[in-house]
Amino acid sequence: KSLEIKSNIGGNLRLRTHSDIDLQTAEGTQKLQAAKGENSNPLFVQQEIARPMISPKAPMKGVELKPYQLYDLETKAGEIYRFVKP
Repeated sequence: KSLEIKSNIGGNLRLRTHSDIDLQTAEGTQKLQAAKGENSNPLFVQQEIARPMISPKAPMKGVELKPYQLYDLETKAGEIYRFVKP
């Protein structure tokens, strides 16, 4: 199984996956860099928002996420990147 992503404008690509993936290149496969901190791509800056008002009567169940990995990859405009499972 594989995944291909085309970068139209370039910049940081942050991937969230439920399984490990590697970058496939002409030379072979390359381990991806684990993401750290905020996404450096200016298109994904998190906006500050006011704290939501929640009724004390609202049934809050929360969200449980499966374990995942975050990867960062610097991309170039027009390039296609192929990812594969190791």
